[in-house]
Amino acid sequence: VTDILPTLSDLAGVPGHGGSWQGKTVEPVTGRSLGSVLKGGAGSVHGDAPLGYELSGNAALFRGDYKLVRNLAPTGDGQWRLYNLKTDPGETQDLAAAQPDRFAAMTADYRAYAKANGVLDMPAGYTADEQINAYAFEQQGKPRLIRLGLWVGGIAVLLSALVWNWRRRRRARGVDQAKPDMIGA
Repeated sequence: VTDILPTLSDLAGVPGHGGSWQGKTVEPVTGRSLGSVLKGGAGSVHGDAPLGYELSGNAALFRGDYKLVRNLAPTGDGQWRLYNLKTDPGETQDLAAAQPDRFAAMTADYRAYAKANGVLDMPAGYTADEQINAYAFEQQGKPRLIRLGLWVGGIAVLLSALVWNWRRRRRARGVDQAKPDMIGA
């Protein structure tokens, strides 16, 4: 996502803002242009520079041909793994034990990325699916249940009133019909 603005600016021939816009300091653009790759040039945009990623506790750091990755449950076990994407694009052989120096360096790069970008550790037992479901219930399910409860309660009150009124009238008719008999007796 961070590479979209630099890529579009590059393809449109618009220079970057360099940290200021109309005399005001603005956040720097952190991405890089994919223009050369799209035009059939260089095969790597980021080269050996570390590129971090995190979403709901799942994390990755790319550096050259290597990828350091951690997937939380239910799709993973929360352990960091190291893969060479050039020789193992299917990510089947974890190289963490075989290349401890690279693993340590990339882990340090990820920690630096996480600190610079305010990435928070997820609590133990956290899963994105459970959090999404809890949020969806809080935002949509709970109000719907409340509305349903109000409707059901309202219908119950209305039916109770109708039954009570029906019984009252029936009793009243029964008493009226009994009176002529009592008078004539």
